[in-house]
This record gives sequence, C-alpha cells and structure tokens, in this order.
Amino acid sequence: MSPQMEDDNEDWANRIIVKCYSGYKYPQEPQALWWQNREWKVKEIARAWLEPGKAYFQVLADEGATFLIWYDESQDCWFMK
Repeated sequence: MSPQMEDDNEDWANRIIVKCYSGYKYPQEPQALWWQNREWKVKEIARAWLEPGKAYFQVLADEGATFLIWYDESQDCWFMK
C-alpha cells in the first residue's frame, strides 16, 4: 500500500525552497531546505517514494529535525508538512 498524502495541498502544507541534486532526473536527492527563515541541511533521506505527479521524501536534518517534503510537478514547487 502506498503512503499517499491525503491533504497535500497549500491549505494544509507549507511551500518551501529546496536545494536538490538532479543527476538523471528532478528531483533526485534533496540536500537542503529553507523554512522558518533558516537553512536546514539534509543529513539523510530516511524514505522516498513516488505518487503520480509527486515525489515524496522523509528527511532527517540538522538538530535531529525530521521533515516530510514533496515536489509537485504540476505546480513546479516544493511543499512540507
């Protein structure tokens, strides 16, 4: 069963800026994200999966923070919960 996000829209989520490595595709590997006026460096990608038109990443960042981020192809932007 796929871990599809039920409420992944702007009403519930935050738009963010993500620095992402893109080798053979975009997005391939998030490296940092900007949230609450600061940069959070991604230390590890704990989980990654695809849904139609979206790429999800659960990442571990600075100070032990965990974020669920995703790239929405139709809107060409990143979101976070």
